[in-house]
Amino acid sequence: MPELDERAIDEIRKYHVPGGTGVDASKGLFKPEITDAQLQEIFEVGMKDAAEFTQNARGYYEKTFSRTGVGFTSAGNGAMPAQRVTLVINGWGDVVTMFPH
Repeated sequence: MPELDERAIDEIRKYHVPGGTGVDASKGLFKPEITDAQLQEIFEVGMKDAAEFTQNARGYYEKTFSRTGVGFTSAGNGAMPAQRVTLVINGWGDVVTMFPH
């Protein structure tokens, strides 16, 4: 079963939290004050969600679930309050990323 480990949290913070070195206008962003515990809680909500994981074009597996109040859509999409979060894992069950949109 996938776990949100330190490596995954570091990747999420790098690409999907303001100030991360991989942040750009194409990225949905969690709120800057989000804690690791809050990321864990969002992950757990996603894992319990009834939606199925589906394979994406890059060979990873993803599921999208409803989650409001945790972040914003990408700047390219207006930086509006996000309504959903997508969780991405690889074929071994490692968390690749998680982001709001």
